[in-house]
Amino acid sequence: MKKIKLILCLFSCLGIAFTGFAQSSTPQTGSLKGKIQESGTREPVSFATVALLTLPDSAAAGGVSADEQGNFIFPKLPYGKYILKISMVGYATKRIPNLQLSENKPALDLGTIQMLSNTKTLSGVEIVGQKNLVEYGLDKQVLNVAKDLSSVGGTASDALKNAPSVAVDIDGNVSVRGSSNITVLVDGKNTGQSAQTILSQTPASAIERIEVITNPSAKYDAEGMGGIINIILKKDGKKGLNGNAALNLGTYDNHNASLNLNYRYKKFNFFTGYDGMQNSRRGIYELDRSTTYQASGSTTESTTYLEQRQKGRRQSQTHIPKLGFDYNFSEKESITLSAKLFGNSWNERETVNNFLQNDTRPEDISYTRLGNTENGIDVIDYAFSYRRAFALKGQEVTASAVYTTINGHFDRFYHQFNTDANWNNVGGDSRENFLQEFNVKPFFAQADYVHPIGEKGKVETGAKRSQRVLNTEFRGEEFDYDKNEFVLNELTSNKFGYSEFVNAGYVNYGNTWKKLSYQVGVRAEQTEIIVTDKGNDKKYRNPYFNLFPSAFLSQEINENLKLQLNYSRRINRPNYEALNPFVNYSDPLNIWYGNPFLKPEYIDSYEGSYLKFWNSGSLTATGFYRQVHNVIQQVRQVVNADVANNTYVNLNDGSSYGLEMSGSQALAKWFKLSGNASAFNYKVSGTPLGVEANSSKFSWLGRLNANVTLPKNISAQVSVNYRSPQALAQGTRAAIYNTDFSIKKDVLNKKGSVTFRVSDIFNTLKWDTNIKGKGLVYDLHMKRQTRIATLGFAYRFGEQEKRRRTEAGNSLEGMF
Repeated sequence: MKKIKLILCLFSCLGIAFTGFAQSSTPQTGSLKGKIQESGTREPVSFATVALLTLPDSAAAGGVSADEQGNFIFPKLPYGKYILKISMVGYATKRIPNLQLSENKPALDLGTIQMLSNTKTLSGVEIVGQKNLVEYGLDKQVLNVAKDLSSVGGTASDALKNAPSVAVDIDGNVSVRGSSNITVLVDGKNTGQSAQTILSQTPASAIERIEVITNPSAKYDAEGMGGIINIILKKDGKKGLNGNAALNLGTYDNHNASLNLNYRYKKFNFFTGYDGMQNSRRGIYELDRSTTYQASGSTTESTTYLEQRQKGRRQSQTHIPKLGFDYNFSEKESITLSAKLFGNSWNERETVNNFLQNDTRPEDISYTRLGNTENGIDVIDYAFSYRRAFALKGQEVTASAVYTTINGHFDRFYHQFNTDANWNNVGGDSRENFLQEFNVKPFFAQADYVHPIGEKGKVETGAKRSQRVLNTEFRGEEFDYDKNEFVLNELTSNKFGYSEFVNAGYVNYGNTWKKLSYQVGVRAEQTEIIVTDKGNDKKYRNPYFNLFPSAFLSQEINENLKLQLNYSRRINRPNYEALNPFVNYSDPLNIWYGNPFLKPEYIDSYEGSYLKFWNSGSLTATGFYRQVHNVIQQVRQVVNADVANNTYVNLNDGSSYGLEMSGSQALAKWFKLSGNASAFNYKVSGTPLGVEANSSKFSWLGRLNANVTLPKNISAQVSVNYRSPQALAQGTRAAIYNTDFSIKKDVLNKKGSVTFRVSDIFNTLKWDTNIKGKGLVYDLHMKRQTRIATLGFAYRFGEQEKRRRTEAGNSLEGMF
């Protein structure tokens, strides 16, 4: 705690010093602002590039990007004469000459600036430019989910299949450049739920856009080797009552619906909504495994062959009601209070046929294991945010807090019996229950301060407290046929506690010299992890203190060409499942348990980027290198001829390096291509538990999206995804590929739309894994129901006038 207090004191002193420095000089500067709209439709032109040139030499004086509502501002400009240049793919470049700032007129408000879309008539139909599906920046990629037809009726995980650098597996787990260690934020804020839960249970219809930041600055949590995925939910700030509704009906009982309402009156803005989703998936799981084992004192080896065939169906329902309000004390000060309930339940029924053959046993063994899993979880999020801006442009204070309660159960019921060659029950029945109850209470609170320095510089500082306290109870039961009841099994029962406390503070300083922008910063985090094995009365503590520096350089060659270099140090803390020493016997042939002695991973991440714009497209190229220390990996170890253990260990080191290319190109007014490809090599090394776990493999993934605009307000999209074979600590995972198709028609004066989508149209998505270790060969094939057709209708209503929302922390903008 002394270290934390000292660092926070240092940050405060730095803030005071910078404040004094800034007030010591009052340069002769003014400001320039405006709002960009599309001519005719009066819709905002989001994220347009706004460049400022000096007169008479037309030298670059600065550049900004418009926000989502088309607003832009140059807060501190030297007095002089300027030319304003606005450009955006799909629109004619706009120039406004002869702009002058002086002592008599230090502030210019250009009001609404109209931009002409690049239009063309095809058979009497006007084709207009639209916002790109993926927009590329030097510090992040933005996936405009609202423009992604292939995610209609899906979830955030489905939408991320089109995001650069991102891969999604069969269970909805997301990885970025080969790493599944990511931090997921919602509207720029932490939630208490896992990344997988957020991504798999958030309907795509509720999302406006998703930001992928692979190398965040010191301002953000150091957690997550793969960086940050920030989900921006749909919001509305129009006057009066307005909202939107959507209904999507899919094959095999896959449906979702949403309704969002917003009412703005004077200084209040009230919002409420509901998202509901029902999913159903059938799947198969086929495992072929051979284990070779030599018992202690024996001179011969015994080999067992296991053939496991599983079929199942998972059904789930999700309900997410929410409500809240904004209150604007003034244009510079506002608060937001909100609450959200997340309720999810799912059931999975499975039949697993097992066949075992051993070269030392006279008879083969076959048996069937019937499983029924019931899961339920209820989450309530309470959120608060505050924003206060000051007279000095760019100076502001923000604060936010999120308190979450999570309660749930995860119950598994098994019935096992011996079978003949045709899988008929021949006796030997046994029944087992594995019941788990858990509660989690996450809490996050943070405060940030930004202070401008000179004309283009700024200092940022802030502090954050985050904590997660989890308690869970496992109860194993076996059916006693003599008593005709289930009785407690002490071996499979336990109580477990996990607590994580992180205190953090940071400071960033950024400025611009000519066309070079730079930012340096450091984040300090004091962490304490407490793992409690209550059943065995054992407690494991792991406190540690770390500094996480970051540095960014951005060079503007011209208004259409930029270069960037950056570095950051990050951490991946093992989750509670990897730390829990309790042994899970739910599959007696594949036993799982955690490792409470796991150390966190530390990552040094380097990136270099190139960004080029032109009138009809853009290109981003990024080279990256990561050095990972204390790599956390799952390993398998043979226990005897029939059983394999699965646990987690720290390997020595790992590294990955690669190149990523992303771009878009309009080939015609009605046809646009966009895509990305990422190639990387991942290497890990180590020999934990006597198990060889060295692996090095080149992998790559690519995506291609084709968007076509047709007559009569019809548009179509085809998306192709491919991921090459992937390296694992003890083997490889085979290539994955799929194709999605979507078509949409705007109706009711473009207030409504009808969409038809087919995911994995050729039904090619499958997951094949091969593992090889000491005495172990493991081949796994998994296939789930992925070809699903969805018919959807969406409608928006209310006033058409938009305003900029004052809620703080919605976007990870302004890295420089």
